[in-house]
Amino acid sequence: MATALFVCRQNAGRSQMSAALFERAAGGRHRALSAGTTPAQHVHPEVVDVMRELGVDLADRVPRRLARELAEQADVVVTMGCGDECPYIPGKRYVDWELEDPAGRAVDEVRAIRDDIGRRVGDLVAELDAAGESGPALSVQLYSVRAQLAVDLPGTLARLADTGLRRVEPFDLAADPRALREALAANGLTAPSAHASLSDGADLDRVFDAAATVGVRTVIHPFSPPEQWSSKDGVSAVAQDIGRAQAGAARHGLRVGYHNHHWELATMPDGRTALEHFADEVGPEVVLELDTYWAAVGGQDVPALLGRLGAQVRMLHLKDGPIDTDTATQLPVGSGAMPVAEILRAAPAVELAVLEFDDYAGDAFEGIATGYGYVTGLARR
Repeated sequence: MATALFVCRQNAGRSQMSAALFERAAGGRHRALSAGTTPAQHVHPEVVDVMRELGVDLADRVPRRLARELAEQADVVVTMGCGDECPYIPGKRYVDWELEDPAGRAVDEVRAIRDDIGRRVGDLVAELDAAGESGPALSVQLYSVRAQLAVDLPGTLARLADTGLRRVEPFDLAADPRALREALAANGLTAPSAHASLSDGADLDRVFDAAATVGVRTVIHPFSPPEQWSSKDGVSAVAQDIGRAQAGAARHGLRVGYHNHHWELATMPDGRTALEHFADEVGPEVVLELDTYWAAVGGQDVPALLGRLGAQVRMLHLKDGPIDTDTATQLPVGSGAMPVAEILRAAPAVELAVLEFDDYAGDAFEGIATGYGYVTGLARR
Protein backbone atom coordinates (compact mmCIF):
# COMPACT_ATOMS: atom_id res chain seq x y z
CA MET A 1 0.00 0.00 0.00
CA ALA A 2 1.28 3.45 -0.96
CA THR A 3 0.33 6.76 0.65
CA ALA A 4 -0.30 9.87 -1.45
CA LEU A 5 -0.35 13.33 0.13
CA PHE A 6 -2.17 16.08 -1.80
CA VAL A 7 -1.21 19.64 -0.91
CA CYS A 8 -2.56 23.03 -1.98
CA ARG A 9 -2.66 26.37 -0.18
CA GLN A 10 -5.99 26.23 1.66
CA ASN A 11 -6.79 22.50 1.62
CA ALA A 12 -10.28 23.57 0.69
CA GLY A 13 -10.52 22.69 -3.00
CA ARG A 14 -7.96 20.99 -5.21
CA SER A 15 -6.28 18.86 -2.56
CA GLN A 16 -9.61 17.82 -0.99
CA MET A 17 -11.03 16.74 -4.35
CA SER A 18 -7.79 14.93 -5.19
CA ALA A 19 -7.74 12.97 -1.93
CA ALA A 20 -11.42 12.00 -2.20
CA LEU A 21 -11.15 10.90 -5.83
CA PHE A 22 -7.93 9.03 -5.06
CA GLU A 23 -9.61 7.15 -2.21
CA ARG A 24 -12.43 6.08 -4.51
CA ALA A 25 -10.15 5.07 -7.39
CA ALA A 26 -7.77 3.17 -5.11
CA GLY A 27 -10.53 1.15 -3.46
CA GLY A 28 -8.51 0.65 -0.27
CA ARG A 29 -5.33 -0.43 -2.05
CA HIS A 30 -3.64 2.91 -1.31
CA ARG A 31 -4.16 5.68 1.23
CA ALA A 32 -4.76 9.41 0.67
CA LEU A 33 -3.91 12.39 2.87
CA SER A 34 -4.45 16.08 2.19
CA ALA A 35 -3.28 19.34 3.72
CA GLY A 36 -2.72 23.03 3.04
CA THR A 37 0.04 25.50 3.75
CA THR A 38 -2.50 28.14 4.93
CA PRO A 39 -5.69 26.14 5.59
CA ALA A 40 -9.15 27.68 5.27
CA GLN A 41 -11.95 27.15 7.78
CA HIS A 42 -14.03 24.89 5.52
CA VAL A 43 -14.10 23.29 2.08
CA HIS A 44 -15.22 25.70 -0.65
CA PRO A 45 -19.00 25.33 -1.16
CA GLU A 46 -18.70 25.12 -4.95
CA VAL A 47 -16.32 22.18 -4.48
CA VAL A 48 -18.77 20.49 -2.11
CA ASP A 49 -21.51 20.89 -4.73
CA VAL A 50 -19.64 19.35 -7.68
CA MET A 51 -18.32 16.46 -5.60
CA ARG A 52 -21.86 15.67 -4.41
CA GLU A 53 -22.71 15.14 -8.08
CA LEU A 54 -20.39 12.11 -7.90
CA GLY A 55 -21.83 10.90 -4.61
CA VAL A 56 -18.91 12.21 -2.55
CA ASP A 57 -19.69 14.46 0.43
CA LEU A 58 -16.90 16.82 1.48
CA ALA A 59 -19.08 19.12 3.61
CA ASP A 60 -17.78 17.78 6.91
CA ARG A 61 -14.11 17.61 5.98
CA VAL A 62 -11.97 20.08 7.89
CA PRO A 63 -8.93 21.63 6.17
CA ARG A 64 -5.68 21.02 8.03
CA ARG A 65 -2.24 22.52 8.05
CA LEU A 66 0.65 20.79 6.34
CA ALA A 67 3.19 19.55 8.85
CA ARG A 68 6.48 17.85 8.24
CA GLU A 69 5.25 14.82 10.19
CA LEU A 70 2.38 14.43 7.71
CA ALA A 71 4.69 14.65 4.70
CA GLU A 72 6.94 12.00 6.22
CA GLN A 73 4.06 9.48 6.02
CA ALA A 74 3.75 9.89 2.25
CA ASP A 75 5.35 7.89 -0.54
CA VAL A 76 4.35 10.52 -3.11
CA VAL A 77 3.57 14.19 -2.47
CA VAL A 78 1.36 15.93 -5.06
CA THR A 79 1.53 19.72 -4.88
CA MET A 80 -0.96 22.14 -6.42
CA GLY A 81 -0.04 25.79 -6.24
CA CYS A 82 1.73 25.83 -2.89
CA GLY A 83 5.14 26.51 -4.42
CA ASP A 84 8.17 26.54 -2.15
CA GLU A 85 6.03 26.44 1.02
CA CYS A 86 5.87 22.64 0.89
CA PRO A 87 8.58 21.03 3.02
CA TYR A 88 11.10 18.91 1.14
CA ILE A 89 11.64 15.45 2.61
CA PRO A 90 14.58 13.53 1.10
CA GLY A 91 13.56 10.21 -0.42
CA LYS A 92 9.99 11.26 -1.17
CA ARG A 93 8.65 11.50 -4.68
CA TYR A 94 7.23 14.94 -5.55
CA VAL A 95 4.77 15.65 -8.37
CA ASP A 96 3.38 19.09 -9.23
CA TRP A 97 -0.04 19.41 -10.85
CA GLU A 98 -0.82 22.73 -12.52
CA LEU A 99 -4.49 23.22 -11.66
CA GLU A 100 -6.63 26.33 -11.38
CA ASP A 101 -7.90 27.22 -7.90
CA PRO A 102 -11.66 26.44 -7.89
CA ALA A 103 -12.51 29.02 -5.21
CA GLY A 104 -15.22 31.39 -6.38
CA ARG A 105 -15.49 29.91 -9.88
CA ALA A 106 -18.64 29.00 -11.78
CA VAL A 107 -19.93 25.46 -11.40
CA ASP A 108 -18.96 24.43 -14.95
CA GLU A 109 -15.39 25.60 -14.33
CA VAL A 110 -15.20 23.69 -11.05
CA ARG A 111 -16.54 20.59 -12.77
CA ALA A 112 -13.79 20.87 -15.38
CA ILE A 113 -11.15 21.11 -12.63
CA ARG A 114 -12.72 18.13 -10.84
CA ASP A 115 -12.71 16.05 -14.02
CA ASP A 116 -9.08 16.98 -14.75
CA ILE A 117 -8.16 15.88 -11.23
CA GLY A 118 -10.08 12.63 -11.75
CA ARG A 119 -8.02 11.76 -14.83
CA ARG A 120 -4.75 12.59 -13.07
CA VAL A 121 -5.74 10.59 -10.01
CA GLY A 122 -6.67 7.59 -12.18
CA ASP A 123 -3.24 7.66 -13.78
CA LEU A 124 -1.52 7.94 -10.40
CA VAL A 125 -3.46 5.02 -8.93
CA ALA A 126 -2.71 2.87 -11.99
CA GLU A 127 0.96 3.77 -11.69
CA LEU A 128 1.06 2.87 -7.98
CA ASP A 129 -0.79 -0.38 -8.69
CA ALA A 130 1.65 -1.31 -11.43
CA ALA A 131 4.63 -0.55 -9.18
CA GLY A 132 3.43 -3.26 -6.83
CA GLU A 133 2.91 -5.89 -9.53
CA SER A 134 5.28 -8.35 -11.17
CA GLY A 135 5.06 -8.51 -14.94
CA PRO A 136 2.67 -6.44 -17.06
CA ALA A 137 -0.39 -4.78 -15.57
CA LEU A 138 -3.61 -6.72 -16.14
CA SER A 139 -6.79 -5.50 -17.80
CA VAL A 140 -9.91 -7.03 -19.35
CA GLN A 141 -11.51 -6.27 -22.73
CA LEU A 142 -15.09 -5.22 -22.02
CA TYR A 143 -16.25 -6.95 -25.21
CA SER A 144 -16.04 -10.12 -23.08
CA VAL A 145 -19.09 -8.91 -21.10
CA ARG A 146 -20.83 -6.90 -23.81
CA ALA A 147 -24.27 -8.41 -23.13
CA GLN A 148 -24.04 -7.57 -19.43
CA LEU A 149 -22.78 -4.04 -20.16
CA ALA A 150 -25.78 -3.35 -22.39
CA VAL A 151 -28.06 -3.98 -19.41
CA ASP A 152 -26.07 -2.56 -16.48
CA LEU A 153 -22.84 -0.63 -17.03
CA PRO A 154 -22.05 0.24 -13.36
CA GLY A 155 -23.03 -3.20 -12.07
CA THR A 156 -20.94 -5.00 -14.70
CA LEU A 157 -17.88 -2.90 -13.86
CA ALA A 158 -18.47 -3.55 -10.15
CA ARG A 159 -18.40 -7.31 -10.75
CA LEU A 160 -15.13 -7.00 -12.68
CA ALA A 161 -13.63 -4.90 -9.89
CA ASP A 162 -14.64 -7.61 -7.42
CA THR A 163 -12.31 -10.06 -9.19
CA GLY A 164 -9.34 -7.83 -8.31
CA LEU A 165 -8.99 -6.20 -11.72
CA ARG A 166 -8.24 -2.47 -11.68
CA ARG A 167 -8.17 -1.77 -15.44
CA VAL A 168 -10.52 -2.38 -18.32
CA GLU A 169 -10.33 -1.91 -22.08
CA PRO A 170 -13.54 -0.41 -23.53
CA PHE A 171 -14.63 -1.33 -27.07
CA ASP A 172 -17.31 1.33 -27.68
CA LEU A 173 -15.34 4.32 -26.53
CA ALA A 174 -17.27 7.18 -28.11
CA ALA A 175 -20.83 5.99 -27.34
CA ASP A 176 -21.16 7.76 -23.95
CA PRO A 177 -17.71 8.66 -22.61
CA ARG A 178 -19.00 10.69 -19.65
CA ALA A 179 -21.16 7.82 -18.35
CA LEU A 180 -18.25 5.43 -18.84
CA ARG A 181 -15.86 7.71 -16.98
CA GLU A 182 -18.23 8.07 -14.03
CA ALA A 183 -18.90 4.32 -13.84
CA LEU A 184 -15.17 3.57 -13.95
CA ALA A 185 -14.42 6.07 -11.20
CA ALA A 186 -17.25 4.75 -9.03
CA ASN A 187 -15.69 1.29 -9.13
CA GLY A 188 -12.02 2.23 -8.74
CA LEU A 189 -11.22 1.31 -12.35
CA THR A 190 -9.20 2.99 -15.08
CA ALA A 191 -9.06 2.46 -18.83
CA PRO A 192 -5.47 2.94 -20.03
CA SER A 193 -6.39 1.54 -23.47
CA ALA A 194 -9.51 1.28 -25.60
CA HIS A 195 -10.62 -0.03 -28.98
CA ALA A 196 -12.06 2.35 -31.58
CA SER A 197 -12.05 2.38 -35.35
CA LEU A 198 -9.31 4.63 -36.72
CA SER A 199 -9.75 3.80 -40.39
CA ASP A 200 -10.40 6.32 -43.14
CA GLY A 201 -13.83 7.82 -42.55
CA ALA A 202 -13.77 7.52 -38.76
CA ASP A 203 -14.55 10.69 -36.78
CA LEU A 204 -11.10 10.89 -35.19
CA ASP A 205 -11.75 14.10 -33.28
CA ARG A 206 -14.77 12.49 -31.62
CA VAL A 207 -12.76 9.38 -30.79
CA PHE A 208 -9.82 11.29 -29.34
CA ASP A 209 -12.08 13.66 -27.37
CA ALA A 210 -13.80 10.60 -25.89
CA ALA A 211 -10.41 9.11 -25.01
CA ALA A 212 -9.48 12.31 -23.16
CA THR A 213 -12.80 12.28 -21.29
CA VAL A 214 -12.40 8.67 -20.13
CA GLY A 215 -8.66 8.95 -19.41
CA VAL A 216 -7.57 6.54 -22.16
CA ARG A 217 -3.94 6.96 -23.24
CA THR A 218 -3.74 4.43 -26.11
CA VAL A 219 -6.49 4.08 -28.74
CA ILE A 220 -6.29 0.78 -30.61
CA HIS A 221 -7.71 0.06 -34.07
CA PRO A 222 -9.44 -3.30 -33.59
CA PHE A 223 -10.19 -4.63 -37.06
CA SER A 224 -9.24 -4.40 -40.71
CA PRO A 225 -10.83 -6.91 -43.13
CA PRO A 226 -8.89 -9.93 -44.40
CA GLU A 227 -8.71 -8.75 -48.01
CA GLN A 228 -6.52 -5.81 -46.97
CA TRP A 229 -3.83 -8.21 -45.74
CA SER A 230 -3.45 -10.39 -48.83
CA SER A 231 -1.02 -8.11 -50.67
CA LYS A 232 1.77 -5.69 -49.90
CA ASP A 233 -0.27 -2.82 -51.37
CA GLY A 234 -3.17 -3.69 -49.09
CA VAL A 235 -0.91 -3.73 -46.03
CA SER A 236 0.53 -0.36 -47.07
CA ALA A 237 -2.97 1.10 -47.34
CA VAL A 238 -3.77 0.02 -43.77
CA ALA A 239 -0.44 1.42 -42.57
CA GLN A 240 -1.18 4.78 -44.20
CA ASP A 241 -4.61 4.87 -42.55
CA ILE A 242 -3.23 4.18 -39.10
CA GLY A 243 -0.33 6.56 -39.68
CA ARG A 244 -2.79 9.40 -40.34
CA ALA A 245 -4.61 8.52 -37.13
CA GLN A 246 -1.33 8.56 -35.20
CA ALA A 247 -0.61 12.10 -36.39
CA GLY A 248 -4.01 13.22 -35.08
CA ALA A 249 -3.61 11.35 -31.81
CA ALA A 250 -0.25 12.96 -31.15
CA ARG A 251 -1.91 16.39 -31.26
CA HIS A 252 -4.18 15.19 -28.45
CA GLY A 253 -1.30 13.76 -26.40
CA LEU A 254 -2.38 10.18 -27.23
CA ARG A 255 -0.88 7.23 -29.07
CA VAL A 256 -2.51 4.65 -31.30
CA GLY A 257 -2.11 0.91 -31.69
CA TYR A 258 -3.21 -1.98 -33.88
CA HIS A 259 -4.93 -5.21 -32.79
CA ASN A 260 -4.66 -8.28 -35.02
CA HIS A 261 -6.81 -11.24 -35.96
CA HIS A 262 -5.47 -14.39 -37.64
CA TRP A 263 -5.39 -13.06 -41.23
CA GLU A 264 -2.65 -10.49 -40.46
CA LEU A 265 -0.36 -13.46 -39.85
CA ALA A 266 -0.49 -14.56 -43.48
CA THR A 267 2.95 -15.09 -44.97
CA MET A 268 4.10 -12.68 -47.66
CA PRO A 269 6.38 -13.71 -50.58
CA ASP A 270 9.53 -12.88 -48.56
CA GLY A 271 8.49 -15.33 -45.81
CA ARG A 272 7.60 -12.65 -43.26
CA THR A 273 4.08 -12.11 -41.97
CA ALA A 274 1.88 -9.26 -43.15
CA LEU A 275 1.81 -7.95 -39.56
CA GLU A 276 5.60 -7.63 -39.55
CA HIS A 277 5.48 -5.63 -42.78
CA PHE A 278 2.81 -3.42 -41.25
CA ALA A 279 4.94 -2.85 -38.13
CA ASP A 280 7.86 -1.76 -40.30
CA GLU A 281 5.72 0.67 -42.29
CA VAL A 282 4.00 2.42 -39.37
CA GLY A 283 7.18 2.58 -37.29
CA PRO A 284 7.56 2.56 -33.51
CA GLU A 285 5.15 5.48 -32.98
CA VAL A 286 2.30 3.00 -33.54
CA VAL A 287 2.27 0.25 -30.93
CA LEU A 288 1.01 -3.28 -31.43
CA GLU A 289 -1.52 -5.06 -29.25
CA LEU A 290 -0.80 -8.66 -30.18
CA ASP A 291 -3.81 -10.93 -29.86
CA THR A 292 -1.86 -14.02 -28.92
CA TYR A 293 -4.71 -16.45 -29.54
CA TRP A 294 -5.42 -15.22 -33.06
CA ALA A 295 -1.71 -15.21 -33.80
CA ALA A 296 -1.62 -18.89 -32.81
CA VAL A 297 -4.72 -19.61 -34.94
CA GLY A 298 -2.79 -17.95 -37.78
CA GLY A 299 -0.14 -20.67 -37.44
CA GLN A 300 2.46 -18.69 -35.50
CA ASP A 301 4.80 -19.78 -32.74
CA VAL A 302 3.72 -16.84 -30.57
CA PRO A 303 6.86 -16.49 -28.41
CA ALA A 304 9.00 -16.54 -31.58
CA LEU A 305 6.73 -13.95 -33.20
CA LEU A 306 7.06 -11.73 -30.14
CA GLY A 307 10.83 -11.99 -30.48
CA ARG A 308 10.65 -10.78 -34.08
CA LEU A 309 8.24 -7.93 -33.38
CA GLY A 310 10.24 -6.78 -30.37
CA ALA A 311 9.43 -3.72 -28.26
CA GLN A 312 6.76 -2.48 -30.66
CA VAL A 313 4.40 -4.96 -28.94
CA ARG A 314 3.34 -3.01 -25.86
CA MET A 315 0.08 -4.84 -25.14
CA LEU A 316 -1.17 -8.41 -25.35
CA HIS A 317 -4.58 -9.96 -25.61
CA LEU A 318 -4.53 -13.15 -23.59
CA LYS A 319 -7.06 -15.83 -24.53
CA ASP A 320 -7.09 -19.60 -24.35
CA GLY A 321 -8.79 -22.61 -25.84
CA PRO A 322 -8.12 -25.31 -28.45
CA ILE A 323 -6.59 -22.77 -30.90
CA ASP A 324 -9.15 -22.74 -33.69
CA THR A 325 -11.54 -20.26 -35.29
CA ASP A 326 -14.60 -21.42 -33.33
CA THR A 327 -14.86 -18.65 -30.73
CA ALA A 328 -17.47 -20.58 -28.75
CA THR A 329 -14.77 -23.05 -27.68
CA GLN A 330 -12.61 -20.42 -25.95
CA LEU A 331 -11.63 -21.13 -22.34
CA PRO A 332 -10.36 -19.15 -19.36
CA VAL A 333 -6.70 -18.21 -19.67
CA GLY A 334 -4.59 -21.08 -18.35
CA SER A 335 -7.22 -23.71 -19.21
CA GLY A 336 -6.43 -24.40 -22.86
CA ALA A 337 -3.58 -25.04 -25.28
CA MET A 338 -1.93 -21.61 -25.25
CA PRO A 339 1.61 -21.44 -23.73
CA VAL A 340 0.70 -18.42 -21.59
CA ALA A 341 3.73 -18.49 -19.29
CA GLU A 342 6.12 -18.74 -22.23
CA ILE A 343 4.33 -15.91 -24.02
CA LEU A 344 4.65 -13.59 -21.02
CA ARG A 345 8.35 -14.43 -20.66
CA ALA A 346 8.87 -13.57 -24.34
CA ALA A 347 7.32 -10.10 -23.96
CA PRO A 348 9.40 -8.11 -21.43
CA ALA A 349 8.48 -4.75 -23.02
CA VAL A 350 4.73 -5.34 -22.66
CA GLU A 351 2.97 -2.81 -20.44
CA LEU A 352 -0.51 -4.30 -20.36
CA ALA A 353 -1.92 -7.81 -20.67
CA VAL A 354 -5.64 -7.83 -21.50
CA LEU A 355 -7.85 -10.83 -20.76
CA GLU A 356 -10.59 -11.47 -23.32
CA PHE A 357 -13.27 -13.84 -24.51
CA ASP A 358 -14.61 -13.40 -28.03
CA ASP A 359 -17.28 -15.82 -26.82
CA TYR A 360 -17.55 -18.11 -23.82
CA ALA A 361 -20.00 -20.91 -23.10
CA GLY A 362 -19.79 -20.48 -19.31
CA ASP A 363 -20.23 -17.59 -16.90
CA ALA A 364 -18.05 -14.79 -18.28
CA PHE A 365 -17.31 -13.27 -14.87
CA GLU A 366 -16.20 -16.62 -13.48
CA GLY A 367 -14.06 -17.24 -16.58
CA ILE A 368 -12.41 -13.84 -16.27
CA ALA A 369 -11.75 -14.41 -12.56
CA THR A 370 -10.17 -17.80 -13.36
CA GLY A 371 -7.88 -16.24 -15.95
CA TYR A 372 -6.99 -13.36 -13.65
CA GLY A 373 -6.07 -15.81 -10.89
CA TYR A 374 -3.93 -17.87 -13.26
CA VAL A 375 -1.94 -14.90 -14.61
CA THR A 376 -1.41 -13.30 -11.20
CA GLY A 377 -0.30 -16.69 -9.93
CA LEU A 378 2.32 -16.86 -12.68
CA ALA A 379 3.64 -13.47 -11.60
CA ARG A 380 4.16 -14.71 -8.04
CA ARG A 381 6.22 -17.76 -9.07
